[in-house]
Amino acid sequence: MTFRAHPDPTQSLIPAYPCSLKLPDVLGKASSTHLDQNLFRFRSTHLEQILKVALRLKHENSGLSQILDQAEDWLCRLRAMAEEPQNSLPDIVIWMLQGDKRVAFARVPAHQVLYSRNIPNCCGRNCGKLQTIFLKVPLEERPGGILIFQTVFPH
Repeated sequence: MTFRAHPDPTQSLIPAYPCSLKLPDVLGKASSTHLDQNLFRFRSTHLEQILKVALRLKHENSGLSQILDQAEDWLCRLRAMAEEPQNSLPDIVIWMLQGDKRVAFARVPAHQVLYSRNIPNCCGRNCGKLQTIFLKVPLEERPGGILIFQTVFPH
């Protein structure tokens, strides 16, 4: 959703248009599973409810505390909807090698560093950023050891 500034600076931001990106319709696809279809219905229903309440709040004289409570509810709902229960991308495993021996490792969820050339908003939140990653010593080596490592996942 994009916003444009209200002519009166004391007023809140107003949505320029309700939704710019539609959810991909999985109901008509033969390869969609029951989980895909139920997630589509769940997400569509929640987004419609959020839109209705937002439009109602826009036209009412609501107090700031009511608007903030509603915004926190929306944030929780959107975070719950954004997490994919069936992530098909495996985690990225970073190994530190010493000769032929694996001395430390770290797992990074692939969706955090994913890069999208076509849609910039679909990049992972850590894509192209310098990260400090704490490497763990494999359990068969020494339990409890931690090493510190920095890397940049380029975009």
